[in-house]
Amino acid sequence: MPTRHSTTTAPSLDSSSASGHTASIVILATAAFILVTTEFLIVGLLPAMARELSISISAAGLLVTLFAFTVMLFGPLLTAWLAHIERKRLFVLILLVFAGANALAAMAPNIWVLGLARFIPALALPVFWGSSQKTEKIVR
Repeated sequence: MPTRHSTTTAPSLDSSSASGHTASIVILATAAFILVTTEFLIVGLLPAMARELSISISAAGLLVTLFAFTVMLFGPLLTAWLAHIERKRLFVLILLVFAGANALAAMAPNIWVLGLARFIPALALPVFWGSSQKTEKIVR
């Protein structure tokens, strides 16, 4: 029985399309870096934050716990709830949320405001990762 060999070729990309894909990848990578930095940078700052806010290091560490529990509890629900929104709009919204929350965290006068500044981006983080998986498949 003869075998059929199928040949598949990669879609050709003109220079403007290729540069658009490159820009998309750079934006996605930069956004991921910013979001992960927001998530983990606080761990190294706990002693300094505790001193600045006049609280114990363990109390400051609760900000890390708050972020983690918020992601765990609300992540699947919010990701499913916001799945119908166009990805580009969702990415812009998430990046604006992170920018605002980071600005609030930088100016936080006490642990309560800083806790709010950690809670808000923790809601958006899993939505970003859930949406970026779809985008990664499109970019490839």
